[in-house]
Amino acid sequence: MDDRGGYLVPHQRFGACGTALLLVIAVLVSSSSAVAPSETLLPDSTKGYLSVTDMKTLVDHWNQTQIGKLMRDPIMEAFRKDLERQFEQQWMGARDKLGFSIDDLRGIPAGEVAVALIQPGPDRAAVILLADVTGNQEKAEEMLKQVGENLIRQGAAKKAEKAGDTTLEVFDLPKHDPKDDAEPKRQAVYVVKGDLLIVADSVAVVRSVLDRLDGKSGARLADLAAFQAVMERCKKDAGDAVPQIRWFLDPFGYIDTARTYVPERDRPRGKRMLDTLRNQGFEAIQGIGGQVSFAAEGYELIHRTAVHAPPPYEKSMRMLVFPNHADFAPQPWVPRDIATYMTGYVDIANAFDNFGPMFDELFGEGEPGVWDDVLEGLEKDKHGPQINLKKELISQLENQVTVVTDYELPITTSSERILIAIKVRDELAVAKALEKMLKADETVQMRVLADRIIWEAVPQEKPQVPSISLIMPGEEPISEDESSGAGAEPVFPNAAITVANGQLYVSSHLDFLVKILQDREERETLGATVDFQVIGEKVESFGSQRCAWVFSRTDQEYRATYELIRTGKMPESETMLGRVLNTLFGAGKKGVLRQQEIDGSKLPEFDVVRRHLGTAGSFGVSEQDGWFLKGFMLSEETK
Repeated sequence: MDDRGGYLVPHQRFGACGTALLLVIAVLVSSSSAVAPSETLLPDSTKGYLSVTDMKTLVDHWNQTQIGKLMRDPIMEAFRKDLERQFEQQWMGARDKLGFSIDDLRGIPAGEVAVALIQPGPDRAAVILLADVTGNQEKAEEMLKQVGENLIRQGAAKKAEKAGDTTLEVFDLPKHDPKDDAEPKRQAVYVVKGDLLIVADSVAVVRSVLDRLDGKSGARLADLAAFQAVMERCKKDAGDAVPQIRWFLDPFGYIDTARTYVPERDRPRGKRMLDTLRNQGFEAIQGIGGQVSFAAEGYELIHRTAVHAPPPYEKSMRMLVFPNHADFAPQPWVPRDIATYMTGYVDIANAFDNFGPMFDELFGEGEPGVWDDVLEGLEKDKHGPQINLKKELISQLENQVTVVTDYELPITTSSERILIAIKVRDELAVAKALEKMLKADETVQMRVLADRIIWEAVPQEKPQVPSISLIMPGEEPISEDESSGAGAEPVFPNAAITVANGQLYVSSHLDFLVKILQDREERETLGATVDFQVIGEKVESFGSQRCAWVFSRTDQEYRATYELIRTGKMPESETMLGRVLNTLFGAGKKGVLRQQEIDGSKLPEFDVVRRHLGTAGSFGVSEQDGWFLKGFMLSEETK
């Protein structure tokens, strides 16, 4: 149910709710079977797609994972029951409107279950759920009967419509506000056809699915070039392994379609960031999708993702150049006890050269040359830093970028630590460029530490609710007026910057930068640790060339988030994740904290949980038509 009392899953949050719905159904499954694959039944106008290949297999494999075992541990019983209670409360409104509860689904899905967001036409959208109910048709029919009776009691009007020789149960749903003439009509459509249960909010979409089920021609999701490319690339890597979960997004089409469900009066004013990205050539990203499996191929979790973005690229889309390399040995300045380590290669000079069109559209209302004027002002304005940014700074940066994260104990809302390092050609030249840019900045102060100059941000008055400006698929896109940065907190409000060890360091906090700068013996470096070496060997076994790779100690990576959820302080968090959540789900009013979605008060101490969390690795490869990413978490046997 959406925020306005809708009858189906919230379309603007399709990805998150679709996943949650499938996982809920997963605990209610019976035996495995199969009908026609869902991608052969859905139209090529599908913009978002999530499928569980076989629900019983997913449940069985989830139960084999350390997290699955943890959730069955008696020590988690109180939290597990409370989580179930919280979820049931979230479903109460849906039960009143849809007419069924989670328990009504028990034992009905038998094989594949898929959820899709479809764009039947301009400014139109539909959501559909397909479920294999082989052997459980009578249960499905009885469930739909009860659903219908409940909907009628809620004021829905039932009618029957024919689709060939199949009868559809169609319910015209009552308005949220009977006095609102602008509110669009809404429907719920249910049918069991053979072994297939179909639930949707569009008669036309259900008809098209039934036509394909009967063998009639029609463009299918399976025929979509981007879908084929994504799935084939993942299958090429997976070989004979059958994925438990598959997903696909047409990113621009998905956001456009989800926006259809937002009433015109509730949509942000101003130009959408989505339109800016489209104008800058980012529609070259035609599809993103992949596979996820639990307790498979020798891993706790393994996932594959492909981004289909065939060239040529235009305007600022040309910034996205990530060269493949073979050298990924950890730098000797990285300490052994960090939480995560990511390093990759970015063509920084190319990104700088192609940033202009994006800047012009964002800040110059599309007028070309605004970025050039800014660069000229930085160089020639007598009141400015008088720096040639490209020549004096950008040209001195190499392509390797590294990100290291950690946290400070005890865990508080400001415990997270992040450091970004960019390899430089000439330390002295970069240091001079930094001095030019920052010495007159009143928001920055200069510190001297062991003859090394560090530029530290002067703490400003903090907003009561930390947030950042960002655009995320699946939510109503933020307009440029809203995302211009006015009033938004900097990403690193306590930043500390210096040049050392052949790197330009930008740290979220001075104390973390000081830790990185300490001299250390080889045995105290990340590269000397056994867990890092194990992950490194796994990544190396997948191929020598890649554009990025990530190492994670998940017990450390997730600790701060876990503790903040357990203590109910996640909405106050200054972590990057906390800011993202505040931006996506905040109250929308300055100084007003969002409510925490999960009550973690019954969670056990983190030491109970951490033994179930292993090390993880992932990597990315730049390819001719986009990018391929693969990641894994080690199982207990391979730790």
